[in-house]
Amino acid sequence: GGGVGLLAFATEVWQGPMVLLAPALKTAITKTGRPTREQFQWDSVCTAIASTTAKRNILVVHGDADEVVPLEDSLEFGRRTGVEVMTIPGGDHRLNSSLLDTDEIVRLIDLVMQRSS
Repeated sequence: GGGVGLLAFATEVWQGPMVLLAPALKTAITKTGRPTREQFQWDSVCTAIASTTAKRNILVVHGDADEVVPLEDSLEFGRRTGVEVMTIPGGDHRLNSSLLDTDEIVRLIDLVMQRSS
């Protein structure tokens, strides 16, 4: 999901609006080993996204109780790229009980859509 979105953005396959829920790209790279293609390496992804003004089209949402992807991965991504990271108190990886109410998701999507226009 979110990791694929970050790769698409970094390689300019997609530069449009994205709301990413706990993107697992760094976790996947760490668990599987360093990618052979430089453009898929964590540093390259961060550098590519940091260098574009289109990064305003991204919002990362991550729960502070995520048991799958460390919150620190998203916070590091935000620091390195300038992308906004919204932390959800008590949110697990799926954010089921914390965020995924229809009105809140629609509000976040609207927020990112307004930035991109």
